[in-house]
Amino acid sequence: MQRLIYIALLNLISVSIYSQCFPERHSTNWFDAWISCEKKPNPNKSLPSSHWILYEFDALYKIHEFKIWNVNDPSHLDWGSAEVLIDYSEDSITWNSAGKFDLTKGPGKNDYEGMDWKAIGIPKAKYVLITSLKNFVGDCHGFAEIRFSAEKLKINTSTNNETLDENINFSVSPNPFTRIVLLDGNSNINGKYQITIYNMLGSVAYSEEYHIRNFSIVHKLDLGFLEKGAYMIEFQKNGVATRKKLIKL
Repeated sequence: MQRLIYIALLNLISVSIYSQCFPERHSTNWFDAWISCEKKPNPNKSLPSSHWILYEFDALYKIHEFKIWNVNDPSHLDWGSAEVLIDYSEDSITWNSAGKFDLTKGPGKNDYEGMDWKAIGIPKAKYVLITSLKNFVGDCHGFAEIRFSAEKLKINTSTNNETLDENINFSVSPNPFTRIVLLDGNSNINGKYQITIYNMLGSVAYSEEYHIRNFSIVHKLDLGFLEKGAYMIEFQKNGVATRKKLIKL
């Protein structure tokens, strides 16, 4: 069944977003918006440093449409995004493009009801990345709010477990962790594997080789050097991988 996803607290950037006072209207307070005035490394490594915002859903969704309210503060209408690129991913590492979209400038009025719904063909996504390519004038980019019309896919999408290789299975404990992580599991195939830990921007935070013998995985990692946040740990062999979500406290 298709439903609306109201995006507010899923924002991974340090900007506050507040709810609307009316169902289809938006505040003219520019604090009620995502605003980026400094380019940062993009989670999609194929893109340069840019103005972007990343959303993480609770599961995989098929997304049909989206609706945006642009910056609506009368003093900062030029900061609104004029063109955005939307990418999507299942794991925040491999990205696919949903296309570029032109946006209209906010009117700066209290009865602003946002832009018309735009069709978007995203077949399966847990992460949606919006990169502002152009604004109207000035150094800052942003928009006030976004909604998606989507349906939740009936797939096992636990935030702590994303398995791509059926030949290997492992658990991570404790998770969340503060320093030491224990890996325990098994594999149908012995041999050399690559253990890689990615941050949520897709950058490699740690990597090592690990040899599976007797089809058993028993391994301890000291990850006290990692910064607090969310990571993805991956076992990979011959281009096939098994991944799990990892949280550092």
